[in-house]
Amino acid sequence: MSVSRTRRLFKLAWLPALCLVVVSVAALIMVRAHGIFGSKDETGTLDKKFAIVEFNPKKITYEVFGDFRQWGRIDYWDKDTKSVDVQITSLPWTHTETIVVPVGTGDITAQTDGGFIGCRISVNGEVRDEHTTSGEHAGVFCQVLSA
Repeated sequence: MSVSRTRRLFKLAWLPALCLVVVSVAALIMVRAHGIFGSKDETGTLDKKFAIVEFNPKKITYEVFGDFRQWGRIDYWDKDTKSVDVQITSLPWTHTETIVVPVGTGDITAQTDGGFIGCRISVNGEVRDEHTTSGEHAGVFCQVLSA
């Protein structure tokens, strides 16, 4: 008795075909369930549609004052909290950064060859930190953690 060709093919292919159908149905159910329960991350991509809107801009003003003879150096954080190094030629020195993030940080370090130096950080016109120091090659540091 000979077995037909179709029957032999069915014997070999029924299990892989069944597995393919089960995996396809499970994948379709998972995709539908993710859509129903809202687990798609719509904010994970940084597209232009998610741009930061200026809702409460803050002005951080850095000021350095004191004695200046021949050299001076200032290091402060810009609006992106990146360090900026400045070689100064005179004092007083002032710089303003405008930030639009909800909470910002201001940080400044200054040194001069004079005998006295001071720094001040103001946020929207209100002095938030101020320090002075004196001595040979005086250096000073001011910081505002929550502007």
